[in-house]
Amino acid sequence: MANGVRNGARYRAPGKTRSASWLNFSILCAPDGALWRPETFTGLYFKFMRRIGVNLRFHDLRHTHASQLLKAAISAKVVSERLGHRTAGITLDV
Repeated sequence: MANGVRNGARYRAPGKTRSASWLNFSILCAPDGALWRPETFTGLYFKFMRRIGVNLRFHDLRHTHASQLLKAAISAKVVSERLGHRTAGITLDV
């Protein structure tokens, strides 16, 4: 897979155990196929953002993504499903 991203949230690198709950949701892998711990990715993200001079939390990308979808006239129902919200009202309230 390109850039170490695997299809599906249930991927587990060979030889890795499910000793931590984050393994059930990790989709980002190091070049050797090992799963990245969330704090590893977060550290790399903030290092990159500092380097390019942008002050944006990683979670802010989720809101930006939702806003851009709504701006592109994607229905609130579709956006809420993509974000994992129970209702479109939650998406529109945030």
